[in-house]
Amino acid sequence: MTLPDVDTLNTYGGGLFDYAPVVDPTRDRPASGANQAYESVAAMTHTNWRSWVRFTLNGSATPVLVAHDANWGNAIGVAPTFTRTSAGIYTVTWPATVNDEIPNGVPGFSTGHTVNFRASTGNVRAVATPFDIFCTPTSANIVTVRIFNAAGSAADPGSATDCDVWTM
Repeated sequence: MTLPDVDTLNTYGGGLFDYAPVVDPTRDRPASGANQAYESVAAMTHTNWRSWVRFTLNGSATPVLVAHDANWGNAIGVAPTFTRTSAGIYTVTWPATVNDEIPNGVPGFSTGHTVNFRASTGNVRAVATPFDIFCTPTSANIVTVRIFNAAGSAADPGSATDCDVWTM
């Protein structure tokens, strides 16, 4: 599998052993080097961010997508969508399944990966009025974003305020 799935070294075929000594280290990779690379990649799938999105809030209007990227690419077809549910509370929804970027027919291609967020965090970009942001995965592919003003009340930032949300 590939990101956004969680992998182990066995996902990549397990530990490798050299059949014979490496003849030309400028062209051939020893098993020890490949094992380290595969294990590093597998380890990153456990805690690496899966996606990022920047969106603009403007009072009670529906948030507007500014930019996004993810382990499955940044095409418009996999862009998250937004809903304002009440003052200061929004949901960000990514597709439930996504394809990795390995082309069809190439070894390793798979038809899809189920999105399953385990954690998220956010940031309200520089504004004159401070806000706190809390992000929580509320289902496999949905993050609920809660924004509070300095008094601790749920509030909609105004004046085209940008926010970022990362998921893993």
